Order: sequence, then structure tokens, then C-alpha cells
Amino acid sequence: MSIARKRTDNPDQLNLFDLVRQQHEERSSLEPQSGTMNVTLQLQEIVDKCIGRCPLSRELIAGRMSDLTGTSITRMMLDSWTASAKHKHRFPAEFLPAFCIAVGSDEPITFLARRAGLFTMQDRDVLRADLARQMEIRETAAKKMRQIKSFLEQID
Repeated sequence: MSIARKRTDNPDQLNLFDLVRQQHEERSSLEPQSGTMNVTLQLQEIVDKCIGRCPLSRELIAGRMSDLTGTSITRMMLDSWTASAKHKHRFPAEFLPAFCIAVGSDEPITFLARRAGLFTMQDRDVLRADLARQMEIRETAAKKMRQIKSFLEQID
């Protein structure tokens, strides 16, 4: 008698494998057109939204980034990196990890990775994927062992 497992997933939510398949299909079917990889304005908007959702003030975010990077980062710098009117001021990529930690969001790095045809995973998700792979290996080994035992019983 088998035990019915309760479904915990959302049928409308993409799982990891669907996400990879979708990404691969998008990448293989369309070659990026000239100029479509300029993500300056989109990144500015994402950074600005992350700052808006963060409970910390811009001063505290800049201070946290300064602590994390060992470089002086000010509120004025954050303001210029997110101002749509200041086209020459771009958010430096080397500060993105510190920014993501300061605001508690990986959205800017995830956005850039997706634009490059990659995707990111949290550490726990990587471990879950590895655990699932190890369980598959164990099940395959168990099946092989049952086959060997069965064959041994037949020849004894």
C-alpha cells in the first residue's frame, strides 16, 4: 500500500527545471539585438526600489555599504546612482554585493544574472538540489542492488 503524498507546491509557480528550460529556450531562440543589453535604466530602477523597500535610511544603507567594502560610500553617491536624470552616474558593479546585503535583497544581482542568461540560487536551494541528486543516486544504487540480488537468487 502506498502512502499518498500531500502536494506542497503551487501548480502556477515555475519549478527550477521549468525555469532552466525556459531560460535555455529563450537564449537559443533569440540572439540579443544590438543595444538591447544596455540595462542602466532598469538597474537604476531596481536599486531605487530596493532602497525604497528597505527599512533603513539611505544614510544607513550607505554606511553599511561603507563598512562592508572598506570604501567611503555616501548618501549623495547612492542618490546619484539611482537618479534617472544623471545618466553618467552608474552603480558600480563592485558595490552590488555590499548593496544587496545592506538592503536585504538579491534582486539587482539576480536581474543582471538573468540578463546574462544565468540564474542565481540561494545556498539552501543549492543544498536542496544536491540532496535531491544524492537521493536519486541512492535510489538508482538500491535498484541495481535489488537486480543483482534477484539474479543471484535465480542462479543459486
